[in-house]
Amino acid sequence: MRYFLDRMDIPPEFGIIFTTVFVIYGVMILSLLAIYILNGVAMYGMSKRRYLPNPGLGFVPFANIYRLGTLAGPIVLGKRRIKNAGLWLLILPFAFSFLVTVFQFALMVPILATLDSVSYASPDAAISKVFGTVMGLMIPYMLLMAAYIAVDYVLNASVYYQIFAQYHRDSKPIVFGILAIIVPLVGTILLMTHRNRELLPEAEAYWRHEAQAWAQRQYRAVQNQDPYAAQQYPPYTLGAPNPYTPLQSPQKPKTPPTAPYPYAPPTQQPPPSPYDSLPDPPSDDGNPPQ
Repeated sequence: MRYFLDRMDIPPEFGIIFTTVFVIYGVMILSLLAIYILNGVAMYGMSKRRYLPNPGLGFVPFANIYRLGTLAGPIVLGKRRIKNAGLWLLILPFAFSFLVTVFQFALMVPILATLDSVSYASPDAAISKVFGTVMGLMIPYMLLMAAYIAVDYVLNASVYYQIFAQYHRDSKPIVFGILAIIVPLVGTILLMTHRNRELLPEAEAYWRHEAQAWAQRQYRAVQNQDPYAAQQYPPYTLGAPNPYTPLQSPQKPKTPPTAPYPYAPPTQQPPPSPYDSLPDPPSDDGNPPQ
């Protein structure tokens, strides 16, 4: 690098600054990659523990956001019960980005109209009018951003709380949920430490029931039945008694075979042995057995 710096007549101090910035960015990229992989490993283990299909979604971009919400199960916000929190976690950033883009295009229309109306006025008047228009339109933009941040933080905190509430009955899920949204690295460490931990009995019963219901829906789909005709189950609340009864695995209809299986065991009993009717041997004292 010193050769190129001398050829380009650049002072050596620039090379030190460039190297430092390059190292800092390299460390940041490696750290983010390590956090991404650890999140995938943690969600893979949690998905296996909850009998969820496709546990490798934790390593797929965007799909890992959906899988994080799926691990929480249904969450309750006030009086509203959100069954698929992962879908909301995935849609919310895209919806906000779309609204911001629409707002920015809408913001250009009154600015251009203001510039056209004051084109022949003094420069000070034009600047003042444009500044007032921009500030008036920035207020709803700031309110929209504040609403998005509040909803995103509440939803993520609820998801993390619901995940950790399946392992603890005390106040730890609240603390873990707050730490996970404030410091993402702490959230990754907490997920890693809980990936192989045993679930609470009621949470275990819930996920077993969901896995059996999913298997039944898949079985109905294979049998050309309605895959959405699953039974509606009552809402599940952590800490409450298990309202679900074990479901029987679906059995395929049995059809009589057209020919006996070639390796089936023989159905006829072997002939009796002549030695079965022999008397017992005499005892040690020479007397016949009683």
